[in-house]
Amino acid sequence: QNQAVNVSAVIQNIGQADTNNVKIEFYDGNPSDGGKLFANKTVNVPVGGSVLVSAQYTNIFSPAPMLFIQGNSNIGSTLNISIADRTFRAHDIYVIISSFSDFIETNYSNNVAHKTLNFQNISYILGMSLGTSPGIPLSDGRVIPLNFDSAFLLSFFYPGLIGLQNSQGILNSNGQATATWTIPTFAPQGLVVYIAFVTTNPLLVVPQSIMSISYVLPLIIQ
Repeated sequence: QNQAVNVSAVIQNIGQADTNNVKIEFYDGNPSDGGKLFANKTVNVPVGGSVLVSAQYTNIFSPAPMLFIQGNSNIGSTLNISIADRTFRAHDIYVIISSFSDFIETNYSNNVAHKTLNFQNISYILGMSLGTSPGIPLSDGRVIPLNFDSAFLLSFFYPGLIGLQNSQGILNSNGQATATWTIPTFAPQGLVVYIAFVTTNPLLVVPQSIMSISYVLPLIIQ
């Protein structure tokens, strides 16, 4: 799934003559730091006039959001669970008048504009289960790799009862979050717990609201 955003910029001609074949370039990131060109347009701007230039920016969804677990899995220990989906990081969008346009300027310092594009309302939900098959199937064919069992219900509805903190929330501007799990004393040694997360847009309905699904990590209680 991809998400398209319309990016627009007003190009003004404050010079002394008409400018033709003005090449406008749109980048995801600063081009001097390796930003990626995603669109280019060519326009004519009369002297003293302005032109609105627009392009579609498509944010490609990462195929595999990242999940990391740090710490030991002894009973009573606290684990840090790092969640990341870089799809939803803030994007610095740059619009540049190309220096290769078919005219000469007296001032090139005003040919660059940029704005940060933030994704709003992207939530995450971290879940646990005691198995991964058959998982939780969605109507669009995707499968959340956690079983709908007692562990899943506790992690989803009552995470605090099993020592799970910050397991649901909003991703930061880097598309990241951190949850913690203090392994409860009633957890039996040798138990295998499976951990995964999804990102969601609460403004949509299931399954469209499930933006991405992580891989699953097994954890053996020591």
